[in-house]
Amino acid sequence: VKEAVKAYREIIRRSPGYADMRIALAAHLWANGEQGEAESQWEFACNNISVGCKKYKDEYWVSSVRRWPPTMAANLRSFLGKTGKQGAPTAAPP
Repeated sequence: VKEAVKAYREIIRRSPGYADMRIALAAHLWANGEQGEAESQWEFACNNISVGCKKYKDEYWVSSVRRWPPTMAANLRSFLGKTGKQGAPTAAPP
């Protein structure tokens, strides 16, 4: 997992406009309790990348078109539902 996160960050460093990596990183960070950085990655993708984040809210698109692994898709679903690692609601973002 640490190697995957390192790879996400390296890809983002080289290609800051790669929405898939930013959103994958956001989902991973959220699942691991790093809500602030997860929100930052998501906001950057939504506001600063031309493809935005709208499609990533579609679970079918993420799982079937983008073919994210089930764990990553579940992490994104958790992020979008704003639940923590155990499925408990977290504080609403400001």
